[in-house]
Amino acid sequence: MTTSRPMAPPRQERSEESTRRLLDAAVELVAEAGYAGMTLAATGDRAGYSRGLVTTRFGSKENLLRAVTDRLSERWWPYFAHPPVDGDGRHGLVSLVRAVGRGVASDPVALRALQRLIFERAVGPIDELQRHFARSAARITDGVAQIVARGAADGSIRADADPTRVAALVIASLRGISYQWFLHPDSVDMAALHDDLAALLDRSLAPEASRT
Repeated sequence: MTTSRPMAPPRQERSEESTRRLLDAAVELVAEAGYAGMTLAATGDRAGYSRGLVTTRFGSKENLLRAVTDRLSERWWPYFAHPPVDGDGRHGLVSLVRAVGRGVASDPVALRALQRLIFERAVGPIDELQRHFARSAARITDGVAQIVARGAADGSIRADADPTRVAALVIASLRGISYQWFLHPDSVDMAALHDDLAALLDRSLAPEASRT
C-alpha cells in the first residue's frame, strides 16, 4: 500500500511564506546591526534563501528597507488607528498606553529595529524614507488627539486640555520610554513604565471634580 505525499503548498502560499521570512530576517538584521548590516546577501542567508531571491522579490536594498519600514509601521499603527474601546475617552487613552506597553514588551526585536531606523535614517538626508517617518508620526499623533478630543467631549478629560498638545506629549513620552530601553535594555521595564505613564495621564487629565 502506497501513501500519498502531502501536497506542496500553492505557489502563492510559498511566495507569501518566503516574503515573510525575508522580512523577518531583514528586521532582525536591522535590530542587530542597523541599516548597514541589512544587506541583500545577509537577508537571504538569514532567511535560508539566496541573494537572487531577495533581489527578485525587492529589487534593491532601498526597496527592501521600505518594505521593512512598512512592516514595522503596520506592527504599531493598529494600536493608534484602532485603540482599545474602554468606556470614555480618558480610559480609552489610558488603555491605549498600557496596550502599547504590552505590545513593545512582547516584540523587542521590532522595537529595536524601528529605533535604529529612526536614528539612522530619519535624521539623514531628505528622502522618501524620512518623509515616511514624518507621515507616520503625524498620523499617530492625530490618532491620539482624536481620543483626547473624544474625552473632552464626553467630560472624562478636562475641558481645557488641548488635544494636539496632549497628543504630542503622549507620543514624546512613549518615544522617550522606547529610547531609554534602547540605551539600557536590561534596566528598563517598558511595561511598568507604560503603566506608570497611563496612571499619570489618568490623574492629570481627569476633570477637577473627578480628583476629589
